[in-house]
Amino acid sequence: MSTKGRLYDRLAALGAFRVEDLPPELRHVKFLPQRLSALEKRGAIRRVRRGAYVAVPPSASEQTVDPYVVATLAGRPYAVSFYSALDIRGLAESVSNSIYIQSPNRVRDFSYAGVEYRWVSGPVDFGVETVSRGAVDVSVTDLERTVLDGLRHPDHVGGTDEFLRALEGVRKQDLLAIVLDRGLASNAPAVDWLKLRAELEERRPELNDLVDSGLLLKHEGRVYLSIKGLLLSPGARADEIRRAASSVFAELRSRYKQGPENLHKIRDLAAAVGLQETVVRVILSAFIGTTLVQIIQNTDTGWSSSVRGQEYLLDYLDFDHYAGKVLEKTTIPKDYADTPRGIAYLRPDRVLAYLERFREGALYCKAGFLLTLFRREWSVPEETLLRIRRRLPSRKYYFPPRLKKGTGRFVREWSLIVPGHLYSRYLIATGRKEGAASGVV
Repeated sequence: MSTKGRLYDRLAALGAFRVEDLPPELRHVKFLPQRLSALEKRGAIRRVRRGAYVAVPPSASEQTVDPYVVATLAGRPYAVSFYSALDIRGLAESVSNSIYIQSPNRVRDFSYAGVEYRWVSGPVDFGVETVSRGAVDVSVTDLERTVLDGLRHPDHVGGTDEFLRALEGVRKQDLLAIVLDRGLASNAPAVDWLKLRAELEERRPELNDLVDSGLLLKHEGRVYLSIKGLLLSPGARADEIRRAASSVFAELRSRYKQGPENLHKIRDLAAAVGLQETVVRVILSAFIGTTLVQIIQNTDTGWSSSVRGQEYLLDYLDFDHYAGKVLEKTTIPKDYADTPRGIAYLRPDRVLAYLERFREGALYCKAGFLLTLFRREWSVPEETLLRIRRRLPSRKYYFPPRLKKGTGRFVREWSLIVPGHLYSRYLIATGRKEGAASGVV
């Protein structure tokens, strides 16, 4: 293969790139500017802005390039934000030809293939996660940060009414995802059952249903995400663990074929497949209650030799094969089955943490009001609302900020003046009667 071909292959693997961000072995290639110019003339790469390119097949058009991949060329640090963050999660109500890019550093607006890339000043050192777009990872504000950003700048989310319509697509936090998140947050892949029930008192029947159906497993006072639960958990975190599970079990299968004595400690297994030890523990813990758990005696001393002669164990060590058999026999609670997997959900604890980062009085008022409107749909704990109330300022605020005086209703609970239709929605959400919590202002 020619040197030109090798260079293009490396650039194509990146999808989109800024010259200054290229790895050293590419950035210091001889005559790189001239070679990039030659590739551009051939149509192999296209210039988006100075020093920033996308790599596309010569026959492709500009419109075939994912606009969110182009957004990664804005600069560092950055995060796709506001209405664009809603759109990338499938929550946007309408199509927009603008993509919002948030960064503390000045980014000059630019356009490519009919899409406008607009900079908004803001911090991106919290509330940002990675979303995969093909081979390219895109930094995007997470849902909780996006919600607060929308409250701060409603003009960047299509206005208050469109913003609220988009949030109708958000549902309460998935209980399987809660257990997965908690398991990944510590070295122990399980959650204390009594603490979990206390924190989610209002959803205790749902928790019990998930345990009864085997999607969650209780073991010695702790609750684990079962293999069924792992397969049915929504979101990017679960996708990541499922992909990791395939590599873990391929490694285990290979070692087991060589002989049970070749099964090693979890720490060694994690190193062999390039994963964090916590991730491996979560994967293996999903098999509690199955035959596989018999070979996990102690994560500190390694694997038991009791697996000798259990040839059928190979079925357990083929993740995709075993997962398929599990799903065939899985009965899911009706209420849970009716909920689409992979939907966006909001985590109230993150909202509280981000409010502390912003420290804006008006934002506490608006966030409390919004969480009240969606309290039932998002299963917002009363403790979350109490903590926000403690931080409310003494003054009143308008939501939206351009609300004309004399046309709003005062919501005393949140020290907020809102339009009449939002006030009516608030009364419905709280079950209060007209005039019980406000006056015309």
